[in-house]
Amino acid sequence: MEKIKGVDLKNLLADASEEAIEEKRTTTKNLIKQFLHRREGLEQDVRRLENQLEKKKKSLKKTDEKLKKIKSGDWSVLSKDNQENNEKEEKE
Repeated sequence: MEKIKGVDLKNLLADASEEAIEEKRTTTKNLIKQFLHRREGLEQDVRRLENQLEKKKKSLKKTDEKLKKIKSGDWSVLSKDNQENNEKEEKE
């Protein structure tokens, strides 16, 4: 390449290096943001799933209580109203 008048290669190299570093910094910053957003989404998923787990545990406990009543001979658990409540609990 021919020498270009008025172009200081030393300053040009310094400028290019600074720009390259800034591009890398921006890329890294964007990757970090992506990880932070992903973490936030995962935290929301965990909270939602923990809430669902609690509901399922309550439903399991109620079902176990009803089975215990049935074992002890309590026919009221088998009534139509109770069956409708059971179906409603299962949907939750």
